[in-house]
Amino acid sequence: MLSINLDDAPAEERERELGDYLSDLLEEVSAYSSSGMSATRTELARAVARQLVTAQHTGGFLLASLFAHYLAEHGRPLTPVEAVRHVPDDLPGMLDLHLGVLARERPAIRPVLSAVANGLGEGMPLEIVHAVATALTAPPGTPPGLDDTREVIEAASFYVRTATDTDGRRLYRFFHQSLTDHLARADDADRRRLYAAVRDSVPGRDASGEPAWDLALPYVLRHAAQHAVAAGEFDPLLRSPGFLVHGDPTALRAQLGNARSLRARQVAHLVASALEPQDDPWRRWVWLRANAVAWQEKWLLHGLDALRSPDSRPRDVLTLQWGSQTREISDEDLRYPEQAVFAGTEEGPVAVVAYASGTIEIKDAGTGGTLTTLHSSNGDVTALAASTVDDTVLVVVGTNSGRLSLWAMDGNGTRWSVELPDEVAGAAIGTLRGVWVVAACTPRDVTVYSVEGDHLWSADVHDTWLAQHVANAADAPFNDIAPQDDPSAAVTALECTDITLAEFDGTPAVIVGTSSGTVELWDIDGGGHRSRAVHTSRIHSVTPSRGGTTRHVAVCADDGVRTLNLDDGRIVELPDSGGMAQPVALINVNGEEHTAVARLGRVEIRTPRGAVPHAPASPDGASLRALAADGPRLYGVAETRHHRADILSWIAPDRGLSTWEGHDAEVVSIALVDHAGRQLALSLSNDGMLHTWDTEDGLCVYSGRHPQATSATVGVLDDEPVAVLTEAMAGTARLIGLTDGRTRRTWRCPSEFTDPRWIRFEGTDTLCGMSSGGVALAPLTAPEKVRQVPGGRSHAYAAGDIGNFSLVAYGSWDGTFAVLDGPNTRWFGTVNEDEKDLPELDALALGAHEGRPVVVAAYSDGRITGYGVLDECEVFTLDTGDDEGILALHTVAWGSSMRVVAVSYDGVIRAWSPFDGPNALGEVEVGGQYGELAVSGSGVLATDGARITYFSWATEQSTEG
Repeated sequence: MLSINLDDAPAEERERELGDYLSDLLEEVSAYSSSGMSATRTELARAVARQLVTAQHTGGFLLASLFAHYLAEHGRPLTPVEAVRHVPDDLPGMLDLHLGVLARERPAIRPVLSAVANGLGEGMPLEIVHAVATALTAPPGTPPGLDDTREVIEAASFYVRTATDTDGRRLYRFFHQSLTDHLARADDADRRRLYAAVRDSVPGRDASGEPAWDLALPYVLRHAAQHAVAAGEFDPLLRSPGFLVHGDPTALRAQLGNARSLRARQVAHLVASALEPQDDPWRRWVWLRANAVAWQEKWLLHGLDALRSPDSRPRDVLTLQWGSQTREISDEDLRYPEQAVFAGTEEGPVAVVAYASGTIEIKDAGTGGTLTTLHSSNGDVTALAASTVDDTVLVVVGTNSGRLSLWAMDGNGTRWSVELPDEVAGAAIGTLRGVWVVAACTPRDVTVYSVEGDHLWSADVHDTWLAQHVANAADAPFNDIAPQDDPSAAVTALECTDITLAEFDGTPAVIVGTSSGTVELWDIDGGGHRSRAVHTSRIHSVTPSRGGTTRHVAVCADDGVRTLNLDDGRIVELPDSGGMAQPVALINVNGEEHTAVARLGRVEIRTPRGAVPHAPASPDGASLRALAADGPRLYGVAETRHHRADILSWIAPDRGLSTWEGHDAEVVSIALVDHAGRQLALSLSNDGMLHTWDTEDGLCVYSGRHPQATSATVGVLDDEPVAVLTEAMAGTARLIGLTDGRTRRTWRCPSEFTDPRWIRFEGTDTLCGMSSGGVALAPLTAPEKVRQVPGGRSHAYAAGDIGNFSLVAYGSWDGTFAVLDGPNTRWFGTVNEDEKDLPELDALALGAHEGRPVVVAAYSDGRITGYGVLDECEVFTLDTGDDEGILALHTVAWGSSMRVVAVSYDGVIRAWSPFDGPNALGEVEVGGQYGELAVSGSGVLATDGARITYFSWATEQSTEG
């Protein structure tokens, strides 16, 4: 279809076309439609068209139509001269001209049309237009009634186009974007009022006290998130369990990147995997609840449980029990962390890490995942501090160029930035007498700012104010040391090395460490200076206690770590605490303050008396960059041997190092095994991280890194649950304990050995897999003795004892496959030259029905077919409905028969009882593409990228098979 832009036509042609168009419009207006008005109508139309073209207006036809409507509402007919005089200079003027006429009888015209202009998508329904117009009516105006709103829309119908919503309601929007641009409110306060009107249109409250989102209009569920983002209210909306369940998942997912605070970004990540458009709200409830359990988000768990009673939950054949956590990892190649600090939040600390590249990464201390990154372009980061103020994490950054900046982690970026006269040696953020301040030191200056960036005071350490008379008596009461205020005293050549803030028992203090080993203290206003010799060598860090009954500062210097009690001036030296720069933290254990010191690759916990009750170790090759305490829990930022930052965590000083229980890379192997009355699950990702889980509650019972492992399977050997790890690059296999990760034995294994499975074959625990020569079988009692099943390189296989039969099935891409039973080989499929269009074979599995073996084949057209091995005939056919094929196929013994479980490329897990009919018992439909499956009589373990999920069978009739 040919498209012509009339604005590009010559002026004469545009004037003629506009004149004819306006004349035709006026012919429908009573004041200009009589036969005696024909000449006046034509002259007026041409005069107005000439004026529009002369003013070089674009969109002339829109302007002409609007002016025609103005003339229709004006009353008496205008002369051509009067009409030209009324033509506005621009489109906004033309709109205001017409709306001014309409407003004479309808004062609500502006707020109502402004509401329509703020509508999203296909438009707003009448109820929401009315609610928004009421909210936008400025005093002393009278808010419109619902009938008033309806009449305004009818009166302005020329501007409005309609559509029908999913519930049958009519939606209203403007027909031209320029109308929306002119009438939409852009003020922040108006956006907040608009969002509040949309949110408050939801009738009633649910059991958690939140709006009853299940009763909201479709428009509200579709667009509440967008309105919340525009109003700056998206973060609170993310904390509404009811909206997460009932809101439009596609629209909500599109806005997750607009989460501003660090906490909101954490929530956005944990809910993202549950926002699949094909799920109904209650299935989304199931996924959200599983995520709440995995991430230990009690607020979400309680909110979801309040939405409905347990007996109202629909029963599926597979019930989601738990899933592993995932975390965001920065796309940037961040290496060589140089500075790190922690900031406490209501839900736990976050870590702030500065890298040699100038990038600053904010990490979730609980998972180690990346929350956001900043970029400092003003030199190398030499000082770092962080704290939480009014639910916002503030980060102070100092550089070697003297730049001091305050960043807010609420999406607003830099709050302020100043230039100091020298390199920033230390920075701190905290409260002094209830007022939040930022303090920084260069080698010779101490400066304090408000968090708004106002300079409060400065002190020059080379000024005569810092005198030479430093208290030398280590046991002298700290508060008895006299202020040094002799202006004639000699200047001590001190350099500031670090700074911190502490408010002990209501007494605020700015505390600075120096190159000479002294600690300098100032009051809140910069006066009341005190000094104390704590060390005899250069101080690297000063760390105050964050609670408890004493007032301590841990001071780390070249000659070790000492604590200074600010109540009585007592100094306690920690014996054998080493020296040089090393992270320290004060940690409260059972009401007593301990000092955590990172030394020689270990974290040593020491009491004020110098004892060492516990010494949790850090991983091999890790160098700690920071320590922080959150109650009895200790956190650390470590630089790994690959020069990346990793978060370490000790639940308590007497507990070992805890690791993050999840995968950062794709899970390549999963397996299930029963032992001692419980079922254990294994998951291995392609970066070598292996986890063992208790499937009853999803608790991780072992985590370890096995960097050479490429695949894994599990079983029970000598009454112990164990795993076999194949290491393709090394050409070895390794037997390890499933709950401790310790190696039991190793043996040579062909490098091409893939897809290993632990089976019973000929009554023996056997490791089987694919090799270049076909299916390979190795008894676990003598795994070096590999038996090769002839048949060449196969595409799919299955093997195991089925009743009294020991079977091996293998097949190729062409859809044919064979089943070996001792010396007997049975072929299934076709080898006829006339039938080459068979779908490709995707997977094979073995099962039994009424004691007779069945081989199950899955094809690339989504079809699953069962064949009786003994009768060599087809016994059932199932259809997934996905013509992309099958990713994984399994069977499980069920009574005297079996069930078939498959996952297809559309991301759906389906289960059948094939001998009861072709219809699926149920399915689990989620987004993303599932990979491997592991199936037992208790449940199904599935992978989806870096995550694993466990489902239990929703029936009590299962039996082991």
